[in-house]
Amino acid sequence: MPQIEAVLTSVWRNPDPGSTLKAKADIQLLQNGSPFLFLSGIKLVQTSKGLVVKMPSLREGQRYHTLCRILSRELRQHIKHLLIAAYSGRSLSKNRFQNPVNPQDH
Repeated sequence: MPQIEAVLTSVWRNPDPGSTLKAKADIQLLQNGSPFLFLSGIKLVQTSKGLVVKMPSLREGQRYHTLCRILSRELRQHIKHLLIAAYSGRSLSKNRFQNPVNPQDH
């Protein structure tokens, strides 16, 4: 059964405490240990609902269009956990998300 992993490869913390943009990160996705997707520019943003992860987007005029979406709820939650931990300066004991992929789920 294929294994999917998410690896946090880099994080930039915004030095401006007043900005809603708190951090940006790059994440590499691997299947059975081999890279298959690199996501650059994932953002951690402070909103009225708390810290939110925003996927890379493209601006057209006053609108932003998300370029990709992560459909796995578990993977989205793990990425959020990784970004919040990196932003807050906590050390991560595990910066990887591992999940077996069931071909019948897709």
